[in-house]
Parts: sequence; C-alpha cells; structure tokens
Amino acid sequence: MTKVWSAVSPDLFQLKEWEGEGVLYLADSGDTHLLNQVGVQVLMILKDKPFELSELVEQLNQSIYPNSERITDNMISGVLTELYYLGVLTKVKS
Repeated sequence: MTKVWSAVSPDLFQLKEWEGEGVLYLADSGDTHLLNQVGVQVLMILKDKPFELSELVEQLNQSIYPNSERITDNMISGVLTELYYLGVLTKVKS
C-alpha cells in the first residue's frame, strides 16, 4: 500500500502566510508555530488534495523551484513528519 498525505480539516488550524513564511495556529491547543516556505507550501498543497510523497515533491518543485534547485523526497519527509506530529496532517493508505 502507498502512503498518501492529507491535511486535516481546515477547522482545526489557521495558516497565515507572508513573504514565503507563515504562522500556523492550532485551534485545539492554542499553539502557534512558525513555518518556512516549504512547510507553508506543503500545507497549502495538501489542504486542497491528498498526495503521495513523489507527487507532492513534483508539485513543490513546480511551485517553489521551477527553474533552479530541486526538492527531493528526503527533504520533504522531515517536513511531513513534523506537520504530522503537530496534528495538521494525516496519513491515508491507498
């Protein structure tokens, strides 16, 4: 089975973005977290549609680095894990 990543209900968090960074507010705990550009983009992409890791990496490469440095699966795995432990992502089997 393939692991697919998805954002939890948007009612559980708020994301405010500016100049490539963002602040993530978790409604259930009241905690806030600063996200870098990659973290913001991951969450924004997964709010709209679930993706497998390789599909997500391709989406990120198209949106963040279309003409330069490439994002790899290994780079994004850590971001996904952190967002998962914050409670804003979930893993779905497909």
